[in-house]
Amino acid sequence: MIATLIGSTGLTGSFLVRQLLADAAITTVISVSRKSLSLSNAKLTEILVSDLAELPSNASTIRGNIYFSCLGTTIKTAGSKENFETEHDVGRMLTEGKAAPWGVHVIQAKDI
Repeated sequence: MIATLIGSTGLTGSFLVRQLLADAAITTVISVSRKSLSLSNAKLTEILVSDLAELPSNASTIRGNIYFSCLGTTIKTAGSKENFETEHDVGRMLTEGKAAPWGVHVIQAKDI
């Protein structure tokens, strides 16, 4: 099974990526983030993007069987209201098929 994780460098995301890498049922972990995890693991594929708006153009490289969004930030960290809103729209982008045209359901922590 291929797990795609967006937001893997923060506290929650970095914990989850290590759990996924240790899970025998997961064959590949695709990490989508702005900076590298600096991890070496044969199961790990990193997709670095400078802006989350790039996700639709990376749709074929982030395709997985299960998706996780661990994005969480503040406007201060995001640098602007526009960047902050972009990060919070990633789940919507995926479920509406803009980044993942094959159709997926994403549950984000903010939705629970």
